[in-house]
Amino acid sequence: MYNAPWGYFLAVFRVSPNFIAACFDTSLFFTIYAALFGLVKGYLQLNLGFLVNFEDVRSNFHQAPRHYAKVMRPLKSTTKHAGAGLSSVRTLPRNFSAMLSNVRGVFLNQPSAAAFVNLKSLDSQGLSTVAEESSRHGSLPLSSKSAQSGFTEDLELGGQSETSFLRNRIWGQFSEAWHEIVSDLRNSDCLSDQEVRALQFLDLRADRPGTHNINSFIKKKEAKDLPGLYEGVMMPAFFRAGILDVLVRADSLSDSQQTAVMEVRDWLVWLLTYSGGIDEADSATRCALRDFKPVHPCSTDKQLRARIGAVCEARKLLQAFLALKAPMAAWQASRGQIPRALAKAVGSLFQHYHALLTLVDNEMAVADSALRSRSSFMGMSLPGSSSTAALSANHQQIRNLRTRIGELSAGLLGEQWSETQYTDLVYIINDRFDLKHKVASHMLWVLSPVGVSASPRSHYAQRVIRFFLGSLRDRTMHRPPAVTELRSLTTLTPHLREPVIYPVSTEAVAEQFDLPHSSCQALDDLISTKYNGTSLMAYLRSTYPHEWNNFKERLEREMGTRWPWPHHDFSALSEIDFVRGGALYEQRHELMTWASCRGQLLLRTTTGMACYQRALRFHARSAMPANEAQALARSKYSYVVSSQVFGEDRKSAQGDARWRAHCIEKLLRGFPELLSVAYVDSRGNARQEGQTTQYSVLIGAVTDGSAADDSPGHVERYRIQLPVNDAIPLEGPRSGIMLGEGKPENQNHAIIFCFGECLQSIDMNQDNNFAEALKLPNMLGEFDKVDSQNGARSAATDDIVCVGFREWIFTEDAGAQGAFAASTEFAFGTISQRVMASPGAVRFHYGHPDLWNKLWVMTRGGVCKATKGLHISEDVYAGYNHVLRGGKIVFREFMEAGKGRDNGFDGINGFAAKVSGGNGEQMLSRDINRLGKRLDFFRMLSFYHSGPGFYLNTFLVLLGVYATVWAYLIVTIAGAQRLAIDDKGNLYNTITGRTAGLSVVTVLQLGFLGFLLYAAESCLEHGVLACAATIASHVITGSPLFFIFRARTQAFYFLEDVLYGGAQYVATGRGFALQRSSFVKIYTMYARSHLYWGLELVLLLALLWGIGLTNYFASTVGVWVVAFAVLFSPLWFNPNAFSLTHVMEDFQGWQVWMRGGLDESTQTTWHAWHRDQVRRRTDSDHARSHAISCAIISLVAKVPSLAIAIFALRFGIETPGRCKLIISCNQWADWGIFTGGMLALLAVFLVSHRFLLRFRRIWRIFVIVLAVAALGLVISYYVLYRISSSTGGRVFYIWVFTDFQLLVVLSQVVLQAEAVLRSKCDLNLGGMRRLSSSFYMLLDYILGYCYFLVLFVLAYTRVAMVLQSVLLFNVSFGMALIRGRLFEGFYIKDWVDHQIGQRRRQAHMQSESSPSSHDGPASPSPLLGTDKGLKTS
Repeated sequence: MYNAPWGYFLAVFRVSPNFIAACFDTSLFFTIYAALFGLVKGYLQLNLGFLVNFEDVRSNFHQAPRHYAKVMRPLKSTTKHAGAGLSSVRTLPRNFSAMLSNVRGVFLNQPSAAAFVNLKSLDSQGLSTVAEESSRHGSLPLSSKSAQSGFTEDLELGGQSETSFLRNRIWGQFSEAWHEIVSDLRNSDCLSDQEVRALQFLDLRADRPGTHNINSFIKKKEAKDLPGLYEGVMMPAFFRAGILDVLVRADSLSDSQQTAVMEVRDWLVWLLTYSGGIDEADSATRCALRDFKPVHPCSTDKQLRARIGAVCEARKLLQAFLALKAPMAAWQASRGQIPRALAKAVGSLFQHYHALLTLVDNEMAVADSALRSRSSFMGMSLPGSSSTAALSANHQQIRNLRTRIGELSAGLLGEQWSETQYTDLVYIINDRFDLKHKVASHMLWVLSPVGVSASPRSHYAQRVIRFFLGSLRDRTMHRPPAVTELRSLTTLTPHLREPVIYPVSTEAVAEQFDLPHSSCQALDDLISTKYNGTSLMAYLRSTYPHEWNNFKERLEREMGTRWPWPHHDFSALSEIDFVRGGALYEQRHELMTWASCRGQLLLRTTTGMACYQRALRFHARSAMPANEAQALARSKYSYVVSSQVFGEDRKSAQGDARWRAHCIEKLLRGFPELLSVAYVDSRGNARQEGQTTQYSVLIGAVTDGSAADDSPGHVERYRIQLPVNDAIPLEGPRSGIMLGEGKPENQNHAIIFCFGECLQSIDMNQDNNFAEALKLPNMLGEFDKVDSQNGARSAATDDIVCVGFREWIFTEDAGAQGAFAASTEFAFGTISQRVMASPGAVRFHYGHPDLWNKLWVMTRGGVCKATKGLHISEDVYAGYNHVLRGGKIVFREFMEAGKGRDNGFDGINGFAAKVSGGNGEQMLSRDINRLGKRLDFFRMLSFYHSGPGFYLNTFLVLLGVYATVWAYLIVTIAGAQRLAIDDKGNLYNTITGRTAGLSVVTVLQLGFLGFLLYAAESCLEHGVLACAATIASHVITGSPLFFIFRARTQAFYFLEDVLYGGAQYVATGRGFALQRSSFVKIYTMYARSHLYWGLELVLLLALLWGIGLTNYFASTVGVWVVAFAVLFSPLWFNPNAFSLTHVMEDFQGWQVWMRGGLDESTQTTWHAWHRDQVRRRTDSDHARSHAISCAIISLVAKVPSLAIAIFALRFGIETPGRCKLIISCNQWADWGIFTGGMLALLAVFLVSHRFLLRFRRIWRIFVIVLAVAALGLVISYYVLYRISSSTGGRVFYIWVFTDFQLLVVLSQVVLQAEAVLRSKCDLNLGGMRRLSSSFYMLLDYILGYCYFLVLFVLAYTRVAMVLQSVLLFNVSFGMALIRGRLFEGFYIKDWVDHQIGQRRRQAHMQSESSPSSHDGPASPSPLLGTDKGLKTS
């Protein structure tokens, strides 16, 4: 048969999988190219991966000030005035160095002043400026409190020109910014108080009387990058924490390590001096301690143990000094006699001093002996050696000091002691005690045994710090313009009905607005428990345990003595304390803010955007007074929230809408100088009765205190009348002038209120922090780059219209699904756009957080398009439009913004469906057509693979799965497949030409291709080990299943839109994946797009097994994995899907839904859902003008499977050698008899169902008889064929498969014929429509029962439930769920109790609504009104 004319046909089928694979292999090559090029560019140009973890931050922290000054110092100002309403900038006189000491707020020592005079670039050109001292909060070094931070001149930062003055100034400016970053993280509860003390610079300038003593005593450090102490400021403790434990074991010390040891020793000597242990005039003893250098490495283990003991003794010494605080405070309050407790505390301090000096004495003896041995070996004369003589003299000084300290300690701790003898000593310790206490506490951090303890425990805080310090090394980051010359910026956030702030409880909301509790059911509150016994607050506490502890610590500190329960353990605080009647009910807003800033709510976005204005104010305060800086920041940045339905929400009778409006008003009061709210208001027209006019309204907070007590606290600033749309009446939120898609229309109506020169469109689920906001001037400077030499504007930036920067996904720790979504978004927002921008030059606009040159784009088409049904991906068209008009779009990675993504399985796939449908519309748009004609070849390839071509390749990959199975079936049925041995002795398949195992294409089909870009970027930024651990955890939790399922989503909706059109905007969720979806909801979302497709794959694979494919497992394992992923993923990624109680509840609800009942979760019936599913394929809404084309497309898609079935029926059945009983020798006749019998039974069933359904008992008996008859027919045919040949099961399955495919095609023919006749001939043939629906219902019954069979088995064993809880959620929350479920009672009893409770709730709700029943019967549901013959149960 292989040599017959069928040979050409078989050859085509043999090469078809390889041909399809070759079509999408180019996407594989592009992915590899993007990964490699992105790695090289990120490493060489962007310096990514320099700070992989927080240990790298600690080890390289001393280099941060230099990089900060290099890229953050503003360029020279070209204006003489700061701006309107701002005081003019004064120029430095030439004799400024002489006048410097008279300037208020400047503390400059003489060496720094002398170095300043020598800077000719400052003194001769007179380009520096000094401003008035600003009124600042907090105490920080060398910034706004010192005129040094007011200089904005251009300085050379490297080489010999960097003096101590410049170094101190650089460190001072950086320490000010660092303080603001750390404070911002603490205010957001990402850091604890202890971590803040470890991270911040220790500023001793507030203790000014002692600072000059410190500066005069501490030896000046000349190290370039390790200045140590400068102007009374100490390095952060985390930088040195744990370093001595490492150094005592080191073989040798570098210069920086020597500096670290000297710094610790100098501070200990300073404490000993100003505690009375060393006379201030005794410089010889201090020099002896300071100049001594121990011998490295340790010669013996005894010496190593002695050094370790010295470090431990130093810790004890500092702890003893800190223990002086309580007795010293008691003595200071009384000022009487020195108490015995204080004397013993001081004695203990000097005892530790004595022990430490003893160890130092031993070290000096070892060094003396080593030096003498070395001198003798080299033939030197010991008495004449200056080194040995100096060491001996220093050694004697230490011995004398040790003797004196020992006498002090013995006298203070002894029973016989004289108060007058030690009064002077106590007064010396008491002098500037707070300063000494600060130093001792700071040094104790430095001497901590474990350096990691000084690192933040919050992953968010570590990421913010690590990225900020790493981004300062980005070579694409240029110095920004002065704040006075920055372009103004407005950020716009569209908002519809998304949550703003989480309430503590819905009962409190209903009570606040005097509404029924049922009106607040749509709200997500913090304490309400779901059916599984968990609450949102419990999830947040388990997900963010460190930040929850930081919140309690901050609240305890802020409450102070106001805490109503003084003996209550504050660490046991929970959300219950914030409800009405709780101890912290008045502080409930703190809890609501903390929880809302961990979700994807508008409060989090507004708080993040406020950092922009704070950062501009921070930069401006270095050049002008605080009040002028505040005014300048307000003029440079504003924030507009376009809450389209805010006006309706304020007057709504629904609790969720009223709460949403109330929270927006609260935001206005919380950010009065930042936030404005735009909304659409509808009012009646006074001139024409019955006509309503719409207005765009902008409101802001009342800032002058003129608001009345009962007023909402905002004032209307602008009201603009919108055009009247006479064609569409103003009914509902999507009518009137809002004709297009909701989000772009919401942006377009409010963009008139964005008054900045630049515009940023931000979604309401984004985040920001102060560290990234500091780099806003650098980002705005990309529009106007200025040459640092001559101040000229670069011509290359004349047509830059959009500047994009990267995003990071802060929902990556919200469970497995959040991590999966974050991984793909992380790769797209970094390495993908990096390659798309350069060298691809095809990076367009993708919504957020890009900055637009508003003056340019608003005259050339705007920032988005809003045509309904076409511009689903509204943002990308703006990029296409402006690139076609000659604009340039750049991408920078030194700045990033936070972004939240959907954490639930349904939300993630809904977003994929929306984007895929939008790309289908792009493929058909004129924009793509114009770009294709204008881009060069290589740029066009990059655009194809990074744009719509990605979705086309995804479709081809899944088509390749089908093609592989089809090829196997055709060639196997024809008997043309076999295994062979090549020249090397390897076994290979003659169909594919590959070895009989997994192929590369099959592995890529399993979903791992999406990991490639993520793995490349993760290796670069986080390290190879962290990347491997992350990918391993993703694989264990089911990411291959997730990505395969999402690939099917992308391919299906992309193809559907290209073939039929009608793409729709899919609203995605913003919450956490805590609440499970009912089986009906899952089925309605994925049955026709995924489950049918997966079922067909399983049927084809079973047919392939039945006809005897050689080496079946190795050839089909990849396809089986794809089918399993498509069928099982909706269950695995649905929380609590394997709870037996929920399975039984879903089974009952599914049965009701299949019989025509209304499902509560989807608000639809089976018939209404089915009509919606076939709407586009049958052109029911007349979206296409050619119904015949829809029919042809739908029928052609079903032909291949039917052709394979017929081919298997013709050639795949071996006829028996002799005919027995009723079995003929013709397979067509046998199949006809079997099919006819089954169809006869089905016809009898349908007819009897129509006439006997009213007689329940007779109907049940008749159904049993029909079932027995059908089963007898099947068994008879199987047994008879088994007697005739050994292929009875194979023949039976081929018959069933052929019948199934025939029914599929016939149902499509009937469905499309009815649609064509209805469209072309205006015939309403309801019988044909019901006949087609009957087949789909039968298929849904079969598929649903199969699913519930699997669900009941998995739910009863509980293994799947435990694995799902641990793997999909974070560990602590998952274990809490498991513990709660393991203590449940008997399954059936729990389910019965739940059903009884549900019935009672339904009865209670019906009793509440019963008073309105006298108004008349309720109107039928619009979903059921069109089918009069349907009945609901």
